[in-house]
Amino acid sequence: MANVAITPFKTEKPNRAVAVTATALTSSGTGVITYPCKDANTQIRLENTAGAANTVTFTAGNSHVAVNDLTIALASGETKVLGIDSARFLNLFGDNVGKILVTCTGNLNITVVETRV
Repeated sequence: MANVAITPFKTEKPNRAVAVTATALTSSGTGVITYPCKDANTQIRLENTAGAANTVTFTAGNSHVAVNDLTIALASGETKVLGIDSARFLNLFGDNVGKILVTCTGNLNITVVETRV
């Protein structure tokens, strides 16, 4: 599977809007989110663009608190937003150090935004 880079957008200051664009991800690719972001201020938007139900999986990282993957079900056309605990998904060593890996079973648009406050 090919890696697809997902770069988090960061707002500059409070009360300032920033333009964002989604990154398209398909079942044949692995999304690679480059962290560091502050967990409490980071939102991940998942938009199912497939014509059917879709499953998104955040792969457990390789730290001592990375217990299992997180799987999120999306109905056709559904959009969900979530925040994550990076300690559970961040890779601390190996080829993907400093990254969080995401896969899906269909077509997906994903956007990561860290709001600065």
